[in-house]
Amino acid sequence: MTSDCEPSANDLQAPRTARAGSRNVTAGGNIRGGIIVTGDGNTISLPAAPAEQPAPAAPLTLLFLAASPGDTDPLRLDEEARAVDAAIRQAPFRDRFDLRSHWAVRVDDLQELLLRYRPAIVHFSGHGSSAGAIMLTDAQRGYAPVAAPALAALFGALQADVRRVVLNACYSAQQAAAIAEHVDCVVGMPDAMTDGAARRFAAAFYRALAYGQRVAAAFELGLAELALQGEPESHRPQLYGKADPALVRFVAAPDC
Repeated sequence: MTSDCEPSANDLQAPRTARAGSRNVTAGGNIRGGIIVTGDGNTISLPAAPAEQPAPAAPLTLLFLAASPGDTDPLRLDEEARAVDAAIRQAPFRDRFDLRSHWAVRVDDLQELLLRYRPAIVHFSGHGSSAGAIMLTDAQRGYAPVAAPALAALFGALQADVRRVVLNACYSAQQAAAIAEHVDCVVGMPDAMTDGAARRFAAAFYRALAYGQRVAAAFELGLAELALQGEPESHRPQLYGKADPALVRFVAAPDC
């Protein structure tokens, strides 16, 4: 005699085959709790994992390098850096730019800073000489001129990272033309330029880039800002480069 809970002898000797007329069971959806589906031919399908969202693009580094040696006319370079930062912060793509600034930059600093930050954009603010050199700072806080061929060679070695250079310094057009052999787009000044004009051009230019404008349009907006402020033609920057600035854009809306 067996109880209802104990298997019979026939049950113990029965082969482990599906009975006639049995059906496969498919369990799907969100299975929770302690339910376990067993049996021959049964299929358990778990819900598909949600699709992974693409990681946001890393911000572009804008490296702001400033030098105003003690034996040159003082410049309000801090105001220029502030104007650039404020212009970018007002734009919809502000999170795509990472502004880093360094002051009293020396010749020995250049390579280390460029290697450390691997910037997409390099902005130099300071003095330039009529001989076509930019003025960095030496160990005694005097000026240290850097000639066009030397600076061009440096950017040539790092052209895989640097796409845009702005030399916001007087008489920097010669430097810009040399660097443009290696970098997509370069801005230089053909003549002397006032502190205020340099600041206004920089703010307008970077504001346009952070609004998703191409380099050519951003450059024209920078020139338009100078014209609106009544700056003379001699204070207008020039644009150089190995790429078509009408096609170069640093940030854009997803559907662009």
